[in-house]
Amino acid sequence: MNNLYYFLNDRNEQIGPLKLEELKSLDLTKSSLVWCEGFEGWVKAKDIQELSIFFEEKISHTFAINTKPPPIPIPINLQISTEKNNPNETTYYSKHNVMVTTKRFIVGSETYSVNNITSVSHKKKSPNWSIPILAILVGLLSINFNPVISIILILFGGIFLYLSKGKYNIILKTSGSETKPFTSKNKNEVTQIVQALNQAIIDRN
Repeated sequence: MNNLYYFLNDRNEQIGPLKLEELKSLDLTKSSLVWCEGFEGWVKAKDIQELSIFFEEKISHTFAINTKPPPIPIPINLQISTEKNNPNETTYYSKHNVMVTTKRFIVGSETYSVNNITSVSHKKKSPNWSIPILAILVGLLSINFNPVISIILILFGGIFLYLSKGKYNIILKTSGSETKPFTSKNKNEVTQIVQALNQAIIDRN
């Protein structure tokens, strides 16, 4: 029987369905998460019998009846842990100056009540490229009049464009307002915080 597989890439995106040979052609590691009909949940690639030869291992896995892929697992740093000082409050994310629990969303010195949050999302904000583009255009137009200044303007615009990265805003909505409490150039960090907040909103009910 030709089983069809699903695979979670490094961005936690579900890829599939895939045939076994197609799956092997991907950038799989031993810890990559894979699912196939009959699996109880997402399984590390090294623990699947069909892939054991691929990883030069002979490890078996017990299958259970299931017809749909289970929910995508929460990343390790989003897995639930209980605060020792407050057993009634569960932490979903805690890194740097950001914390998400069943009751609070803390960013630096600001604290937001999870009970007041109706929805959470994130949106990319592109950098302002008008200034570097203008600098390049001016440099190109004036190259015959002042080559030195022209080259400086072109280099400035080019370097600015090369180094510019978009920022990602977390958007919180309550019953009466919308706010952007956290901004980062790290999309993965923002995605993890949003996942944690959504899990907190689900669990509060």
